[in-house]
Amino acid sequence: MNKSKKNKPEIKTVQLYDYMECRDYIVKKYKLDYTKFWHKLCDYGLINNPGKFTLYDDMFEGEHPEEKAFLNKIFEEFGPDKAELEFEVFW
Repeated sequence: MNKSKKNKPEIKTVQLYDYMECRDYIVKKYKLDYTKFWHKLCDYGLINNPGKFTLYDDMFEGEHPEEKAFLNKIFEEFGPDKAELEFEVFW
């Protein structure tokens, strides 16, 4: 048996965007409706209250143009160099 000393695990933190704040920002800045986008996320089973969820930049490829437009704005504003973004949601 290996008798090397084990370090006690430390608490890790995760940085998440608040979805509702990001949504409100996109709606106000670009005058886009978020309801179809939100409902599609719910249809996909991504949303729990409260909870964490991940958006991917290739979601809605080739389908759902309104939802894709909203998703594109989220990535333009909050993750232009990322393929995925993590959010927290609570209502």
